Amino acid sequence: MRLIDILTEAEIQRAIDLYSSTPREAFAAQCAETIIAPVIERINSKTGQENDPRYLAYVILHACMQNKSLLSKTRL
Repeated sequence: MRLIDILTEAEIQRAIDLYSSTPREAFAAQCAETIIAPVIERINSKTGQENDPRYLAYVILHACMQNKSLLSKTRL
C-alpha cells in the first residue's frame, strides 16, 4: 500500500507544505496531529488495521526527506 492509497492529494500537499515550513524535529508531531489523526478512521478502514498517526507521520517525513515526489510511491 502506498501513501497515495490512504491520503488524498490535498492531504499529501498539506504534508509537503508542512514539511517546507516546519523544523524537522517538530514535523512528525504536527503532521500526526493535523493531517493524520483527523482521518485515521478512514486510513484504518483502507488498510484493514489500526495505525499509529505518529508512525505514519514519520513515514511521510522520510518520504519528504528523500524527495517530495516519493510521497505517492512510498509503501507503508
